[in-house]
Amino acid sequence: MSNRKHKITLAYAGIQGSYSMSYAGIGSFVSVYLLAQGFSNSEIGLCVSLANLLAVFVQPVLADWADQSKKVELTDIISGIGFFMLAMISALFWTKGHTLLVFGLFVLALAAHGLLQPFINALNQRFSKKGYAINFGLCRSAGSVGFAMVTGLLGPIVIIYGNTSILIASFVCLALLLVSNFMCHKLIRQDTNVSSNEEAVEEISLGTFIRKNVSFIILNLGVMLVFYHVNALGAFLFQMIEPIGAAKTDMGFLFALMAMVEVPSMVFYSHLQRRFGSKRMLMVSMLGFVVKFGIFCYAKEVWMLYVSQAMQMVGYAIFYPAMVNYTAEIMSEKEAVKGQALFTIMMLVAGVISNITGGYFLDYFGVPFFNAVCFITCVVGAVLVCMMVQKIEIPSE
Repeated sequence: MSNRKHKITLAYAGIQGSYSMSYAGIGSFVSVYLLAQGFSNSEIGLCVSLANLLAVFVQPVLADWADQSKKVELTDIISGIGFFMLAMISALFWTKGHTLLVFGLFVLALAAHGLLQPFINALNQRFSKKGYAINFGLCRSAGSVGFAMVTGLLGPIVIIYGNTSILIASFVCLALLLVSNFMCHKLIRQDTNVSSNEEAVEEISLGTFIRKNVSFIILNLGVMLVFYHVNALGAFLFQMIEPIGAAKTDMGFLFALMAMVEVPSMVFYSHLQRRFGSKRMLMVSMLGFVVKFGIFCYAKEVWMLYVSQAMQMVGYAIFYPAMVNYTAEIMSEKEAVKGQALFTIMMLVAGVISNITGGYFLDYFGVPFFNAVCFITCVVGAVLVCMMVQKIEIPSE
């Protein structure tokens, strides 16, 4: 058992790591790549927003099917989405410039990446149901390390070798994702103890899920408001830091720092949860988001941006494992993917709104106005999440 658990942990850490690494290229550097192709801020915002919107519509249907399917493994779905992304990135090598084709390929690639997250998260819950309670925070920290490495290196590499480096990095990382997922798939199929640990559970439709979890849905509306600014930083960081005097290299280093400071919090998250519980950890993460973006909004020097990003250790680094574990605690097995998909959908919806409005605000009202909007939504969302966390009861075992 321990040897198999060790192998599953390594394979799952590989999935989490390569998933985040692939986003470091095609996601974090989307503005850099598309600006070089001649797209405007508003067009870039529209591209990311359409991708998120597409994922929002597809994800509930796919999650519902995954929860109710008895034949298709989560790893099969991850492989299918991964190969689709690989095809989109490959096509981008052959088409350049300010064209509808480039725009469409980026929309599809980003949408596919958005679809992956709930299935990867639900895979952790599936392991637990089969008797392999792996350390999610530790595995997720592999994503932070990988993200930090890729973003830290891509900034200087893009300056030296050009924007094609972004596509190459994304392609390699996606290939690593597929390899890690294949290893995980093999371990699941080889497991002879699955049938003895699994019990028959009642299927839950999407409509029933919504009716049963109204408070959880409201909580996730708060997540959406908080992630308005998170998505804004992801898509428009370069535009937001340039007025302070930061450069493309700073952009890469800021992303790298943000990812690196996540590692200690994620590695030791299981210990923190045992002591404080997922509810309290979620509330701490909300405070971390507010403090982080408060510093970012009022930064007058580049060094303050680095201080802001360092606050990631008590923001996203705690939020992500806390939300995944909290969702697993309050959801039944047949709600697993739908529950994980809901907060992912809310983050994607936040991306739709922030990228459409963000590009417009930057083009017509400037960075200070956009910062103010982001900060207000962050505070309101954090308050809403904390209120709903207090209201929702975690079922006893």
